[in-house]
Amino acid sequence: MSSMQALDPSSDEGGGRTAELAQETEGKEVLRQIVLELQIHLAESLAEKEAALQEASDAQEVASKAQRVTKTLQADLAALHVAKAKGEVELEERVQSMTADLHSMADNLANAEDQLQNGCARLEGARVNAEELVSRISALQDESQIAQARILNANVQRDAAQESVALTKQALDAAQRDVDEGRLQREAAQTDCDRVHADLADLRNDCEATKAALLHAKTAAEAARADTGDARTRQQAAEVAEQVAAADKDRLHQRMQAMVQECMCPIRHSMFDEPVLVVDGHCYERQAIERWFIDNDTSPLTGLRLQSRAVLPNRTLAKLIGLLRSDDGDAGSEGSGNSSANPQEESPVAPGELWRAARSGNRTACLDMLRRGVPDINYQSLEPVLMQFHSPLHDRHQYEYVQLTVLHLAAVQGWADVCTAIFSASGFTHALALARNVSHTDCLVSVSAREIGYGKGLDVEDVLRHAGEAGALVPIQVRKFEYSLVDS
Repeated sequence: MSSMQALDPSSDEGGGRTAELAQETEGKEVLRQIVLELQIHLAESLAEKEAALQEASDAQEVASKAQRVTKTLQADLAALHVAKAKGEVELEERVQSMTADLHSMADNLANAEDQLQNGCARLEGARVNAEELVSRISALQDESQIAQARILNANVQRDAAQESVALTKQALDAAQRDVDEGRLQREAAQTDCDRVHADLADLRNDCEATKAALLHAKTAAEAARADTGDARTRQQAAEVAEQVAAADKDRLHQRMQAMVQECMCPIRHSMFDEPVLVVDGHCYERQAIERWFIDNDTSPLTGLRLQSRAVLPNRTLAKLIGLLRSDDGDAGSEGSGNSSANPQEESPVAPGELWRAARSGNRTACLDMLRRGVPDINYQSLEPVLMQFHSPLHDRHQYEYVQLTVLHLAAVQGWADVCTAIFSASGFTHALALARNVSHTDCLVSVSAREIGYGKGLDVEDVLRHAGEAGALVPIQVRKFEYSLVDS
């Protein structure tokens, strides 16, 4: 039964192995019992034979008995031999059966090993496939990370491109605004040039009228000298004509001085040689503004940051300056033969001369120039001026200021009479002008003439207070600092 179970292919491998081991154990046990029984029978037969021989040798008298015993023994031996043969046959049959079972078990074991090897091979293939899948999944994850990084980079580039487009659009808008401002400034400059041309035409007409009046006065004087009867009347008419001509000449001189002042570079304080227009709407000498732009990006006049450092040539103003210079040459050639009776007209106040006199501390020269009349009375210099200020709660500090007017310089030096003369001067409008601190932007960025004149005497403070309140829309708050000039 156990052999049939061992050969049954429907049993599982674990049950087959157990049955085979049980059959092997049972077969070995049967063989061991048979061998033990044979050994016992042999041992007993040998003992009986020895006893018989001993008995035969001891007593012959019992020979018959021994013979009978021998025969019996022989018979027993024969039976034993038969039993032995029968046992050997049975044992052989059992061994053959067990061998066949063992061969069948070996075949089954080989088949099981083949199946196990096939399963191992399949398992190995599955493991290889799993590793390939893992590697593919890892590669896909790496590619996914790379794709995500590329997407992030693309998003960053897209954002940067959008920012660049926005900045480009802003730059284009700013450029368009600059172009519009430049067009408006050019139109304004053209309008100013047209106005200046009209003024020049009026000046030329005035010059012609003045020449005609002088000629008429000269003719009248000659006629008066010739006509003794109407000498007094003609002399009076000539005097009136001369007075009219002198008034026209003074008016013409003032207008010419104002026009010359408009043609002065605010940096060099001299007439333009190559005027250029900047985005702040003002004109400058090309070399002066280019030298200014090397270290600055602000307007020399307003102090505000400029959106562009581009300059445009102002050819209309250059032509106007050429006409002025030619007119000056003509006027000089015409007046070379006639000396003026007024010495002040022979030495007019040059642009910036009053400011330089105040800066150097020449009070008398300032009063003299103010009595003669100063065309650039509102002039604000870009030259740095070192000043010191202090208060009871602060130490003394020194800073450089620009855009100071003559009123600032007169106030800081305590010149009440000069301040009064400046306020009385024709065309003065810069009572509230501010000087800018260019040394330390965190402290007192701008300062007025009234603040600079604090502590310089009641007369100076009174002049500056009344004049400042007359020109201000709101009361002026004065910071209690005392200023003084520092010799450069």
